[in-house]
Amino acid sequence: MPKILLLRATSSAEFRRRGPHDNVKWFRFAVFLIFFMSAALVCGQVASDPPSTPNSPPPAARIDLSAIGYHSPSRMDRLSQDEASVSLNFLDRDHVLLTFNAKKLFQRLPSCTPDHQDRLVHAAILEVPSGKVAREADWYLHDRRPYLWPLTPGTFLLRKLNDLYIVDSDLHERLLLSSPKDLLWVSVTPDSSQIIVETAKEPDSVKSARAPSPGSPAKSEPKFGARFLDATSLAPRRTVPLDKVVDLNGTNTGYVDLVHNGETWLIRFGPGASQRHNIARVRSRTVPDVVYASSHSLLIGRCASVNCDYSVTSFSLTGRRLW
Repeated sequence: MPKILLLRATSSAEFRRRGPHDNVKWFRFAVFLIFFMSAALVCGQVASDPPSTPNSPPPAARIDLSAIGYHSPSRMDRLSQDEASVSLNFLDRDHVLLTFNAKKLFQRLPSCTPDHQDRLVHAAILEVPSGKVAREADWYLHDRRPYLWPLTPGTFLLRKLNDLYIVDSDLHERLLLSSPKDLLWVSVTPDSSQIIVETAKEPDSVKSARAPSPGSPAKSEPKFGARFLDATSLAPRRTVPLDKVVDLNGTNTGYVDLVHNGETWLIRFGPGASQRHNIARVRSRTVPDVVYASSHSLLIGRCASVNCDYSVTSFSLTGRRLW
């Protein structure tokens, strides 16, 4: 059966996969993503079959994607939620950018080390609703982590290992940042004004050379740091010290952290470790999921009961409950 792209809106969406450790986590995240798309008024969807429920509205258009090599993910791919493999974004009202792992045969670059998980991701700009291919490109990527984020309308941030590129509406690439250290995590704020890059922290030679005073305990230094960089100039806006690698997301005014006592979690927000205010206190048997719906609001998803009845609540960044 041919694979179909269903288009129902003119807004922008990117479907990313995150890293749960079992099927229950995958199910909870799938439900959470549905709430997120509803709250953010995101309606673009990728589906392999037309909707069968009688109350579903008919799609505005159907585009056969088998001609460009897209196929529904296998069961193994669906369970590998830590591997980003598909994205869908609107460039403008008449074009969408679809990227996916076409699983093509390719020649491995001699410079790639054995620990690389090299792959080719196919990028195609499609006219809507005709489905005509306007531009195509193959991106040689070196791992299975997230690789694409929307920036200003018609532009995207593309990560190739430790290099960040700006990709325009013609799929032209311009190098933005080449990191001398491994990019352990990359993200973009909801308003696309700042890029978050996480790397190992270089030791402070001055502090390491200075002997601790007698009787004072040795103070461990953070091993990692997340930098918020201006998306245009790369000027640093803030640095967050980290003891371990985390999937840190934030806005241009701050980021969330979680403090818990048993199954009670306090969600806080602020620009730094010492400048924080409480957003909400929730009960969850697992670590709550936090997603920024906009620059001024976020969604908190949690599993409060033994049977893991997943629920989502929306809050403003000042702590006001929205729904």
